[in-house]
Order: sequence, then structure tokens, then C-alpha cells
Amino acid sequence: MRRHRVLWSVLAACMLVGLLLSGCTGFSTASEDPGPGSADGEGLSEPVGEAQPEQEVLEPMEEVEPKDYGVPADDANVVNPIAADDASLQLGEKIYRASCIDCHGEEGRGDGPAMARQNLKPADFRAEHVKELSDGELFYIITHGIEGSAMPAWGFFDEEQRWHLVNYLRTFQE
Repeated sequence: MRRHRVLWSVLAACMLVGLLLSGCTGFSTASEDPGPGSADGEGLSEPVGEAQPEQEVLEPMEEVEPKDYGVPADDANVVNPIAADDASLQLGEKIYRASCIDCHGEEGRGDGPAMARQNLKPADFRAEHVKELSDGELFYIITHGIEGSAMPAWGFFDEEQRWHLVNYLRTFQE
């Protein structure tokens, strides 16, 4: 039991580092918040998602166009070695809730609360172009992230965990 707590603590710390590096944070500290009337006026003093009338209104997020994600053919053709059974889906859901839900949202629509200040909308897992991705492509994207987007690399999860996550992401497409 203690080993699981340590593992989840390490995973949570890694997720926070990944979020900070990707710019998908939604966090601020008092030292980062210059407050109203400051020179740049860009500090966040309220949690992401709450109305802040004195801040500039952002343009609606751009939809991510279907594109070539740069997945090498050998990786795109890798077959998921983990059956999408109930146990796999439960593990995948735990990983999703701990690591993905803040950006991709409860229903995988790309509308999570951490994305309130991002310019590009995260993938909607129900979209046709996402459905067309192979399991190998999803696995590669999870592992390496997407350059030029807020999608960080999640390669610190072990290989089996990433395959469970691929299985769970497919449930949004049903």
C-alpha cells in the first residue's frame, strides 16, 4: 500500500512538471501576480475558470485541424498488446482522471478546465480524425506529446500504463 502511495506521489509530481513545462497550468503564485494596475496586468489571482472581468477576453480556442502528427510508420503500425477488457479500461480511466481530464475534459471533448487560457483546443477524442488514428499512433502521441501544442510527453508512464490509456481513450469513440 505504501509503495502505491509513493508511486502516485511520484506520478503526481511528474504530471505537475509536465503541465508546467507545457504551459497547461492554471496555477499562479502571489509573486507571479502583479495585480491590477501593474505594468503588464497579466497576473492570475483567481483560479482558472472563474470570471475575471478586468482581464482581456481571449478569442475562442482554435480547433486543431487533422494533421500528420509525425508518427513514424513503424510506430503507427504497432499493435496494442493489451486487450481492452474491464481491468484495462479501469486502469486507463484512473490514468486519464489523474493526468488527462484537466485538459481533455470529463467526456474527452477537449474542454477541460485547465484549457481556459490556451489558444489551441486539445483533441476531442470523439472527432473523426482522432478515431482514424491507429492505437500505435495514439501510443506514440501520448509518449512523445505534440510539438507546438500544449500536449506534453507522458513517456514517464510505463509502457503498459500507456496502452491501458489508449484502450480507455477508445471508449470516448463509442
